[in-house]
Amino acid sequence: MYPLIGPIDSNEFIFPLIGLKSINDALKLKNIYGTLSYVKNGFFVTAGHSITNSLECDKIAVGFQNPDNIKEWKYEIIDDHELFDEIDIGIVHVGKIYKIFKSFKIRSIILPLLSDIYTLGFPHAIEIYDQKHVIKRRALKGYIVNAGIFRQLNINFQSYEISFFCPKGISGAPILSRLNNGNILINGYIIGSSNIETPVFEEKEVLNEGNEKTVHLKTETTKFGIAINAMELLKINSYIFQKSIRDYLIENELLEGVDN
Repeated sequence: MYPLIGPIDSNEFIFPLIGLKSINDALKLKNIYGTLSYVKNGFFVTAGHSITNSLECDKIAVGFQNPDNIKEWKYEIIDDHELFDEIDIGIVHVGKIYKIFKSFKIRSIILPLLSDIYTLGFPHAIEIYDQKHVIKRRALKGYIVNAGIFRQLNINFQSYEISFFCPKGISGAPILSRLNNGNILINGYIIGSSNIETPVFEEKEVLNEGNEKTVHLKTETTKFGIAINAMELLKINSYIFQKSIRDYLIENELLEGVDN
């Protein structure tokens, strides 16, 4: 087991969104498209684009490690999904629930700048050893760089810039923080990264004929991860929950600071 996040092992809370292809009537791993976190009753949250990209496969599934043999990966086929394109978030559902599926509470606040955060997920998670696929879970730790609405990135909802770059496969992973009492809370979900380029030097070379020009441009690039603030989910009605996401979280005791 991997006791990285307090009372819940990381393999009980963070799961890969797996794409499967049919080969000779058998389903085989094609790719990992994102990271899922559990919100009870067979439902998982991830990035919307991760679900969209995974639909190129014959089947999509939630991957999880066998509790009796953590080297063995199993999967449960996803039977329904819902996309919220306006905030790049999605929900998937599986019909069979396993004891290994655990949840953390979600909170609706804006974290101060420089707040410590961390996440776990499946960036570039598939490796091959002895002609077998091996799935690697990775943990990243950093802090809040900025918070707000980043219209220059075409993000029109409350979001965070975070200090670490978010590679492919970690989309959908939750932004976690630890309270003074040791409790772990979800503050948002990773939806991508940004590359901010700033020109720092420019030199132009013009030939005597005047009809050709060479421009030498040097830029400085800063890379941040982008995560949606969890408060944005609370504004949405969901057909898959058959109620608002806020009401679903309250009913299932998953919204921090709200009593039933």
